[in-house]
Amino acid sequence: MLQIKGSSIKLTRGDDAVFSIDVYQPDGTLYTPSKGQRIVFSVSR
Repeated sequence: MLQIKGSSIKLTRGDDAVFSIDVYQPDGTLYTPSKGQRIVFSVSR
């Protein structure tokens, strides 16, 4: 089960979830990763 309340994300252990995240540069433009770059999103308790 996935629950999102404000800045809290709760996900039941063993479940999967897919997130769409927009990343912006300091000037406000959308950041697009170049070939070979990656964005890592980690979750902890």
